[in-house]
Amino acid sequence: MSDSPYLIALALVKKNEERAMPLGGKTVKQSFKEKSILDDKFQTISLELLLRLFDKTESFTIHRANKENSILLTELPLIAMTEQLPILKQNWIQSGDTYQLIKGLKSISNGVWSINFKKHTGITTNKL
Repeated sequence: MSDSPYLIALALVKKNEERAMPLGGKTVKQSFKEKSILDDKFQTISLELLLRLFDKTESFTIHRANKENSILLTELPLIAMTEQLPILKQNWIQSGDTYQLIKGLKSISNGVWSINFKKHTGITTNKL
């Protein structure tokens, strides 16, 4: 398996009142630093995820499941993405414990950020 990091965007949502965690991602050749969190690659995977979610609103109702921390960005080693992320995802879907999800993501990643849009400011990120 490659040592290249994997950039992930996760949406913590309720789909028809059931928790769901759609995600999108992309491998990259180099690790990102905090100052480049809004790099084009993070913006692209976030936009793709949000457009996929928006398309689904014709089929069912979607709500944010964790207020301002409902869209998360993280950078994972590929091995963590394939082995540990599915476990964290399943645990969150079953329990809804976002604190444990973020704690787990932090333990396997190079950082976790929430991403939001604020009127008059634009896209903002918050390191968790």
